[in-house]
Amino acid sequence: MRHRIPQPIAKQITGERRLGGRTYYLMRRLGTHGNHFKAFLPEAGPNGGFRVVHEFDRNRINKQHIGVLESLVKESNGGFPPILEYCPAPKSIFVITDWVRGHSLQEHLSGARTASNEGEKKIAVKETVKLFRLLAGDLFLLHHKRNLVHGDLKPENLIVRRQRNRLVMVDFGSAWLPVKTNARHAGDGHTPHYSSPELRSDGLFADFRADIFSASAIFFEMLTLQKPYGGSGGKVAELPPEYAETYQPPSELCPERGRLTDRAWAAIDRLVTTGLQLDPAQRYQSGSDWLADIQAMSTALNEKDSAFDRVKATLSRPMSWLRQGFR
Repeated sequence: MRHRIPQPIAKQITGERRLGGRTYYLMRRLGTHGNHFKAFLPEAGPNGGFRVVHEFDRNRINKQHIGVLESLVKESNGGFPPILEYCPAPKSIFVITDWVRGHSLQEHLSGARTASNEGEKKIAVKETVKLFRLLAGDLFLLHHKRNLVHGDLKPENLIVRRQRNRLVMVDFGSAWLPVKTNARHAGDGHTPHYSSPELRSDGLFADFRADIFSASAIFFEMLTLQKPYGGSGGKVAELPPEYAETYQPPSELCPERGRLTDRAWAAIDRLVTTGLQLDPAQRYQSGSDWLADIQAMSTALNEKDSAFDRVKATLSRPMSWLRQGFR
C-alpha cells in the first residue's frame, strides 16, 4: 500500500531510502558533512510524520558512537533526540531518530532581537538561565560519562522544546573522542563566532573545553542578543591582540540588567567570562568546576526570589490587618 504524501511535502522530496521495511522520503540534508537527512515517513501517524535518517560507515568506532548516543538519550531525560530504529546495511548503519518538534535557538534569538528593536520585552533572564543549566548538564554527560566532544555547538544545532522548557542537542555529525582530535573532519567546529580558537586552528588538541567555549558564547548571546568580543566570538583570536579587549561581561550588555541582583550578575559574569577565555588553559579545567559555578549562579538567582517573597509578605501584613478592620 502506497501512502499519499501531502503536496507541500512532496515538493521538497529529493530522494528516498527503503529501511526496515518502510520508505523514508528524504527532504533535505542536515549538518555540514555526512549523510544526515530530514525525512518524511507517511505511516508515522494519521498524517505521516518527520524523522531524521543518519547514515554512518559500518565500523567499530561508529558502532560505539551510536551506542553512546543511545545511552545519552536515556540518561538526559529529553536533552537528545530519541533513537527509534537501527537498520544495518552491508557497508553502512542507518539510525532513525525522531524529528524534534520546536524551533531552533537561532530562530528564537532572531525573534528576540526583532522584539527588542520594536521596544517589546526582550529577554526572560530566568528562563534563559534554566535552559542553559539543563544544556550544561547534558554536555557534562556527553563529556565526562561518555568521553565525547560535540564539536559544533551553535544556535542552529539547538532546538527549543517548549513542552519541557529545554534545549535539545541535534546534529552529532561532528562529535569525536578527544584522542581522535587530529583525525576529525575538515571543517568540524569551524562555525564562525561560536567555535573556540583551538577548533579554528587545524592540528591543535581540542577537548571538552572547546564545547564549554561554544556553550558560553551561546549563553552570552541569549542574555545580551549580541555575540561576545564585540561580535567576533571565537574569531577574535585571529585578529590583532587589542581586539580581545573588546570583551564586555553580560551584565554590562543585557537589556534586562535590572531584573537581577548584583550578586546574581556577578555569578553570571564569572561563569560566562571564564568559559569564554581564549586560552583553553584559562577556562574551566573540569566539568565539575563548571557545574559548581552554574549551581552558584542558580543559587544566587533563587536568593533574589526568597528575598522578594519576604518583602512581599512583610508588606502584605499591614494590608491584611487593614482589611480585617473594615469587616
